[in-house]
Amino acid sequence: MKNLVASKLASFFDIGLRREISVNLARKKFMIGFVIGILLSKNVAFTAIAEHLNPDAELESNTRRIQRFFKDVQLDYLQIATILLCFLPPGRLSISVDRTNWQVAGQDVNILTVTAWCKGVGVPLFFELLDKKGNSNTKERQLLLRRLFRLLPPRQIAAFCADREFIGEEWYKFLIKKQVPFYIRIKSNHLVTLNGVIFKSKHLALPGEKRLYSNIGIHGLQLHLAAKLIGHEKDEEEKYLLVLTNAQVGKALDIYR
Repeated sequence: MKNLVASKLASFFDIGLRREISVNLARKKFMIGFVIGILLSKNVAFTAIAEHLNPDAELESNTRRIQRFFKDVQLDYLQIATILLCFLPPGRLSISVDRTNWQVAGQDVNILTVTAWCKGVGVPLFFELLDKKGNSNTKERQLLLRRLFRLLPPRQIAAFCADREFIGEEWYKFLIKKQVPFYIRIKSNHLVTLNGVIFKSKHLALPGEKRLYSNIGIHGLQLHLAAKLIGHEKDEEEKYLLVLTNAQVGKALDIYR
């Protein structure tokens, strides 16, 4: 397994080099060994990884080498994302964007991240630390996706999913322009137009069955909506599953799920 993983990682570095990612030979060997050390030790502690890094060196020496790397090297997250792609299946990928906010020592940590999905597991490819509390804005989301597109062009994205934070006219237009097939959950009070009549989106959801609507008007755009009343939740908003898409409306609820 070790040789196979090393070979795959090396090939991805070669792809990265063709895309003008600068990695010298010593650093490439170290990063390959470091990733293999994580896999073999099933641990992210430096001392555990060091046991697998270089069998010809002392454990303490390997540990210091890891420490120096993280102290001195400015990490290129495009390189890291390139490595992570080696563990994903070939072909088009399902991608999602999400944000999480918590506090550490009284300071807000607000992370916007884009993730590739594989067999129920999310592999984070890129992230942005937001210098604020609360929701991301369209400019921040676009910046994150442009970083993704350097490595994973839109044509290689099978589906792009996001929750109710990630809505808005400029956001939809950006995804449409980039030809990204998106499946975005919208809020129940989102105004949509159907056959010339304006509705709150929740009024298009019926209990016990999904409803599919083509050519829904929203912000002057013609999109599709899959809608379902999913339960009797205490939170009014959680009762409705409303997925807006520019792609396969018939599969929208399953893809979003």
